[in-house]
Amino acid sequence: MTRPIIMAFSSWFLPGYKAGGPIRVLANIIQQLEQDFCFKVVTRDRDLGDDKPFANIRGDCWTKVGSNDVKYLGIRERTPWVLRNIIRKNRPDLIYLNSFFDPAFSLIPLFLGRFRLLSHDFPIVIAPRGEFAPAALAIKSRRKALFCHIAKIIGLCKRVIWQAGSEHEARDIHQVWGEEAEVVIAPDLPPCFLMPADERGEKRKVLGSVRAVFLSRLAPIKNLLGALQMLITANTPIQLDIYGPMEDTAYWETCQQCIALLPKNISVRYLGPIENSEVGAIFSQYDLLYLPTLGESFGHVILEALLAGCPVLISDQTPWHGLEEDKAGWVVPLDNPGQFRDILHRVAQMDTKEYLPWHHGARRYALKICNNQASVASSRNLFKYAIEKR
Repeated sequence: MTRPIIMAFSSWFLPGYKAGGPIRVLANIIQQLEQDFCFKVVTRDRDLGDDKPFANIRGDCWTKVGSNDVKYLGIRERTPWVLRNIIRKNRPDLIYLNSFFDPAFSLIPLFLGRFRLLSHDFPIVIAPRGEFAPAALAIKSRRKALFCHIAKIIGLCKRVIWQAGSEHEARDIHQVWGEEAEVVIAPDLPPCFLMPADERGEKRKVLGSVRAVFLSRLAPIKNLLGALQMLITANTPIQLDIYGPMEDTAYWETCQQCIALLPKNISVRYLGPIENSEVGAIFSQYDLLYLPTLGESFGHVILEALLAGCPVLISDQTPWHGLEEDKAGWVVPLDNPGQFRDILHRVAQMDTKEYLPWHHGARRYALKICNNQASVASSRNLFKYAIEKR
């Protein structure tokens, strides 16, 4: 039986890694559902912030990534005419957009579909990945508000199906597009693999201090500045290492000004971006992921930390809840910076014996998430529903 073709449009994809979650979630969807659907991905020919394209990749043909095809487009190829020809030639059963606020890889396919410039109607599913969360909309708010206003006037999203990662994201989408918008909840998928045994032996924890890590894009939505500001009055010895691509240089300069105000008991280092293959090894070196993010539709870095046995200290603006019950970490309201500091102090006061239950609890929690077949079924049913509805 021929598998239905899903053509996914995304600004960033493998072998890129700097854009973080959007790359990983699309790769996970393809990995989990490639037995049910044939995926074709259309994306940029370079990683986030890079001037040069990926090495050894041709833009004039489809490239095999696993069992699926990827078309890498250069700057001059991201035009309505090129994308229209790609869609017409391949005649997908479904178009899947890995973002909403993307001029080339979301706006163009939506316009082509809305004004019937393709060979036939294709169902379109949009996964906004948290872009309609209030904190996300507050960034470049005027531009986004104008974009949405024009889209409503011309009916750009009139017949699309929205994918929400959670009930909370579904409410955010309805808040922007109205209750009549068709929203289907299908959580972002974790990677498909069995968690390896911990070959590093029992993790050791130094009493009296905490080694914390912030691993994410250096952008306002990830709230590195807020994380640093919480530490200004902390009296706990903390080593905070920062990893991630510098997406917003002006924002990083503000963060550096805050770092200069930190007391001597707080040590901060910026260690640059890292590739996906290095993430697990990096997390294994730390006691805690410290990420008071302003909003995540899923938060793959949280799962990666848990997989490495690194408990997490995160904000309440993610789908992750109930972590403390499983000794996997802590979820703290953003308006309670004192609680963040209290937990950092609590972890600092742990010795190895007290810390190990949290190390093992994080790994057990991650295994539970990775084995959740209900999430896989939700995505499978979303795509089948959209195709059959056509």
